[in-house]
Amino acid sequence: MAQAATGQRIQLRELYTTNTECVFFPKCFVSLNAREPEFKRDDVVDRLLLFRVARLHDFRTESQILDEIQENRDALWSEMINQLNAIVRALKNDKEPFKGKFRMADWAELGWRITRRIGQGDYFLGLLDKMDKAQTDFLIEDNSIYECLEVWLSQQDNIGHEVRASELFEEFKAIAESEGIGFGFKSSRSLGKQLRQILSNLGMYFNITERQVNPACHYTFESKGK
Repeated sequence: MAQAATGQRIQLRELYTTNTECVFFPKCFVSLNAREPEFKRDDVVDRLLLFRVARLHDFRTESQILDEIQENRDALWSEMINQLNAIVRALKNDKEPFKGKFRMADWAELGWRITRRIGQGDYFLGLLDKMDKAQTDFLIEDNSIYECLEVWLSQQDNIGHEVRASELFEEFKAIAESEGIGFGFKSSRSLGKQLRQILSNLGMYFNITERQVNPACHYTFESKGK
């Protein structure tokens, strides 16, 4: 998924040849639905637009849904096409530099420039912040580091206490065993690597300081509260 979002190259041998190679670049929108998603790698989550939906209680046949789309076809297309020329003109003339923290910067800038023309640029930036929060919530859900850290910080002595990843590994392993938390880390090195990757996400829930003391990083944590 990360490769598809960043310009993946698919290299295949051309049929009926010995060593002639073809290269393809996927250009598509990838849409997935899942009850228990397994694609929670941090660099993948950064590239997701998340839509949480509730379970349907009433169901319609596919033919009914397609008939409704057909009946509203003109209105659906008009919603986009009627604004298209004005949007294209605005994109050509709007030279205001865009700055944002959202990983999908090209998509974010496009949405911002489109909404600016109707005076809702700031509103769109607020939506980007909410989407960034949704990505973090999605990444952190059932994350063993987050769960162990919450339990660890429930002990007053650990609040603001400087600690290394190797120390956290031993303490988190004990917490996971006592609390029934799935803990897939086999070494302090693997824990430290994952911790660094999600540190900015954890920063939404904890005040974190990081200090480099070669060759190790030292951390302090404090809960922000809910």
